[in-house]
Amino acid sequence: MKKTLVFVLSLTIMLLFTACKSNDIVKSQINEKKFFTKGKGAGKKITGAELVKNIHARKAIAYAIDKNYLTSEIIKGGAYPVDFYIPKDFAKHNGQDFREHQKYGWYHFNEKYAQREWELAKKELGFNRVRVRVLTFRDNDNVKTVSDYIKSQLEEVLTGIDVKLIKLNQSAKREVSSKGDFDIELLGWKPDYPDPMTYLDMWCHTNSQNTIGFNNHEYNEIIKACKGGKFANKLDERWHMLQKAEKILVKDSVALVPLSQSSTSYVQRSYLYNVARHKFGAAETYKDAIISKFRKGKRIINLCSVSEINTLDPTKAINVITFNIYANCMENLVMLDENDDVTAGVAKNWEVSKDGKTYTFYLRNSNWSNGYPVTANDFVYSWQRLADPKTNSPYRHLIENLQIKNFRVVLDGKQPVSSLGIKAVDNNTLEVNLERPVPYFLKTITLASFSPINQQYFEEQGAEFGKTEKNIIYNGAYILTNVQQNYGYSLIKNKNYWDEKNVNNDEVNFRKAPKIEERLSLYESGEIDAVKIRSRFLELYRTSSDYQNSISSDVNFMVFNLREE
Repeated sequence: MKKTLVFVLSLTIMLLFTACKSNDIVKSQINEKKFFTKGKGAGKKITGAELVKNIHARKAIAYAIDKNYLTSEIIKGGAYPVDFYIPKDFAKHNGQDFREHQKYGWYHFNEKYAQREWELAKKELGFNRVRVRVLTFRDNDNVKTVSDYIKSQLEEVLTGIDVKLIKLNQSAKREVSSKGDFDIELLGWKPDYPDPMTYLDMWCHTNSQNTIGFNNHEYNEIIKACKGGKFANKLDERWHMLQKAEKILVKDSVALVPLSQSSTSYVQRSYLYNVARHKFGAAETYKDAIISKFRKGKRIINLCSVSEINTLDPTKAINVITFNIYANCMENLVMLDENDDVTAGVAKNWEVSKDGKTYTFYLRNSNWSNGYPVTANDFVYSWQRLADPKTNSPYRHLIENLQIKNFRVVLDGKQPVSSLGIKAVDNNTLEVNLERPVPYFLKTITLASFSPINQQYFEEQGAEFGKTEKNIIYNGAYILTNVQQNYGYSLIKNKNYWDEKNVNNDEVNFRKAPKIEERLSLYESGEIDAVKIRSRFLELYRTSSDYQNSISSDVNFMVFNLREE
């Protein structure tokens, strides 16, 4: 799933940032491709781009990062050191965790091995010094600290390397990444559904998220066979092949260097409870949350947001803020409960055929916030729009991942979207046909990308659809309102929601506060009810009765730019 890949190192660090640097500033950071010493012994002139194409250089960099120190002293308890990509306690098959096959991963910190590989790289490439451009975020203190550590560690262990940190906000970083103007990029990933494929598919050569140009034939064939080929229905073999794909990506190709698996740490007031925090998809949902404290005679939850909303179009949304809004303001066919189990949404019940390839959903009577009825056609229109090549959705690959019938010819534009295997039997009955059974189908369709869209309203809005909270209608527990640039937004109870009587709170308010110090100040003053914490602040709250912590499925890593010039 293409998402803004955000370097998340201590909690759900899917942090999105505002205010792009000017083009001149961006260019000044990325146009330093060569770095050489003058004089005797300077060696051959090479670029960082040439360096990272060398397998020994990549191995040297992988060995050089002390991940135990990174997590214990830099992140300070907000993450766990890892040498593997697929996280622990995330995906299981026959009761066995994915990590049981390779518990410890590869390329554990070892200065001696790092220096050995570095000398091999120098010998093959004929250089003494080289500048490497590392693309990272500008606006988050924790990420900046981690970036600074990686720079100092590489320069200390690998003689002759000069690391140039390119620190940009989210939108500028995304643009630079898409153009390939970097040598190494720091990234993080929060999964979309509970299967290893959510991590591995993005590095397939046909996936638009693969900005590094990784293209390994065996890897591509494994991913293809596990999604819809010979291993798709052979679950034991599929599991083994996905483990093999991870090994190709991390150990054999060294295209990706794992750094940490995040933990999620909060302080939360005792009068707030039952906030559902999810391991995949949206971060939090509040329908069942309970706050016993009244504000102005209402049950109001006050929280913080770290960035702005970039779009409210569910088919084009790419940031965690929008996904969180959709999980609370929209209701899909099915939803996730507090344990990440599937529960009824617009569909009051559903049936699955014996072969696992046909899902029939029976929709309850419900309405949009403007009074329009929610019908099966709203889902047909939304899913077809997601698959339509003209829409160019960053998440259209999910149509393939779910193996919806005729996905390939529709995604390739060879047949119209009406050929996609989804149809409205009547206003309250929806049928979805798959090419083959997909065990994570129901949990995946809880994502914002599969939210309904009313075609009549969409066409009335035209190009304005999703631009502001006033250009969207809602069918979920809350309505988005009071969006103020650089200040925040509010979710208020949707009076037209079919289950409105069981929505426990009148409002959920979000105050924009990018800096952790500001958020903690708001928490201590009682202005907000919960806040994520990390790094140096963990020790201040670890013994507090307000403190909560759990391992998350977010992973953080470095990737090398392997694009061919």
